[in-house]
Amino acid sequence: MATLGYRMELGMRAFVLIALSAALLCARVRIPSPDNKFYAVEEKSQKVGQGEEIERVSIFTADGKLVSVLHVWLTEPDGMGRIYFRGCESSGWIDSTRFFCEGSFNPSQEIYRWFDVRTGKEIGETAGSEFTWSPDHTKLAQFGNVGHFWPEDVKSDWVEIGSKTWPANLAHDPEQHWFRSVLTWSPDSKLIAVVDHQRRIRKAFFLEIVDAKTGKATEHKLQWPDEADEWYPDHDFIIEWTGNQVTVEHADVVQTFSR
Repeated sequence: MATLGYRMELGMRAFVLIALSAALLCARVRIPSPDNKFYAVEEKSQKVGQGEEIERVSIFTADGKLVSVLHVWLTEPDGMGRIYFRGCESSGWIDSTRFFCEGSFNPSQEIYRWFDVRTGKEIGETAGSEFTWSPDHTKLAQFGNVGHFWPEDVKSDWVEIGSKTWPANLAHDPEQHWFRSVLTWSPDSKLIAVVDHQRRIRKAFFLEIVDAKTGKATEHKLQWPDEADEWYPDHDFIIEWTGNQVTVEHADVVQTFSR
């Protein structure tokens, strides 16, 4: 009886271990692509050759076949170091063929990498903040990479849309720009808007509508009075596109402009 009881106990332990392993496998969070043809699963990072991952994401077809592995390198397999950041604090699908990983390397600067899920290849990397794709997923806009440890009197924001920037000649611009809204794309992906606090010379708030193709801006002065703010500024102005109009809301007051 003792032997039988012992065997039953071993069998029960084995069953529990198998059930637990299956549960853990099923518990891995699956992030489906927009078209539901693929899903992404975050995996434990590994060392590969001389390289070391800070994150690893596996891409599977809907029926569970492995398609590719996205390597978020801290050090490349050939030993080349990459910019350090804290891993994928935010990640997800850009569209049905591209996946992104975003993480901070200090309190106000972030690294953004994106990948082709069909091949696993890294497509691009950029540094800054407030990364946002156009509605048609063809253009990436962001705030420029303002140094976290720069003196506050030299910190100034700028917009990057691919190779275009606004203001275009920031190094020679005597104004100080602190953005007070997030970047907001027009529905047709042609324009992007931001509220700019020009706090050194003009001492006023402006709605800047930047043409994604040319980098040139149309400017509208806002009615809110100048105020003191501190770095990192609050994004407490809300922009909304409606047809051919764009509205700005702040402190329960709304202004509307034609695009």
